[in-house]
Amino acid sequence: MARPLTPQHNSFAKRANCTILEKTQCLMNQANIPKSYWADAVNTAVLLSNLSPTTSRANQSPNFLWTNTSPNLDRLRTFGCREVIHNLKR
Repeated sequence: MARPLTPQHNSFAKRANCTILEKTQCLMNQANIPKSYWADAVNTAVLLSNLSPTTSRANQSPNFLWTNTSPNLDRLRTFGCREVIHNLKR
């Protein structure tokens, strides 16, 4: 928790934001999709960051530390790929 009016603590938030933006740019470049999908790419970058383990957290993901359960990765797909949804409730 940062103290008010102490710009020294802003570096942590700035670095986290830069990391998210770098992941977003990589996702957009890899998928070769228009800029109109930028918000979706940011959401995906944040999701991937929350699901990825880090060495600073003893190789545990932020999601695991928050929920104390392992995340389900079965529904993850390559960003920008086409996907078909089968509606079986007919």
